[in-house]
Amino acid sequence: MLKDNNTYLRRIMKAIIIIIFYFIVSMYKYEFSYLLGIDLKKLDVVSLSAYLIIYETLTLAVVIYVYRDELITSFSNFKDNIKEYFSKYFKYWILILLLMFISNAIITNFTTSEVATNQEIILADLKIAPVYILFSTILIAPLLEELIFRFCIKKIIPKPSIIYIIVSGVLFGSMHVILTMENITDLLFIIPYSIPGVVFAYLYNKTDNIFIPAGIHFMHNGILMILQIILFLV
Repeated sequence: MLKDNNTYLRRIMKAIIIIIFYFIVSMYKYEFSYLLGIDLKKLDVVSLSAYLIIYETLTLAVVIYVYRDELITSFSNFKDNIKEYFSKYFKYWILILLLMFISNAIITNFTTSEVATNQEIILADLKIAPVYILFSTILIAPLLEELIFRFCIKKIIPKPSIIYIIVSGVLFGSMHVILTMENITDLLFIIPYSIPGVVFAYLYNKTDNIFIPAGIHFMHNGILMILQIILFLV
């Protein structure tokens, strides 16, 4: 029993450290450049994009390395069963889109906000640095966010499932809003941002394979970004 408790505590502490690491590097990516003697304000768009891509890739690499054994096993299982998983869980992406559309429609109907500040920032940056935004949003963010908000939080709250799903989903939604909010009405957008978080947490809790929610997350971000680019071009 004592050995089991020690194992559980070590698992919790490792997850907490990784979560803290994620938030620190996410919030201080610009400040960290000064330690390297780089003034980001003097960089052109291409150089700044390169710095951010390398920075976020290294962040993801650290998290993957820490949990490499579990992730290798899960990825192998996902790769061998990808067609089955896609046909079985694709419907959850449709559910995400439907619920997000409804919640966004309700919020915009009762407020003057059309989109959350976080979304406005992404769209503005997409016009300025499309390569970085596409790389970050489609490739890095889905896996990194799933590892932090689903994988690590599951290490901390293994049971009961409903508490894990709610905590994971709401933290995910809050992170996308609170860090960039400009007014109190932005808090309402925690609801639509939490919807995919809740669904992803449910899928991970159900399948115990982080690459299933990560795969849907990849698809979700990728399709939405492609549609946004099309809207820019027409």
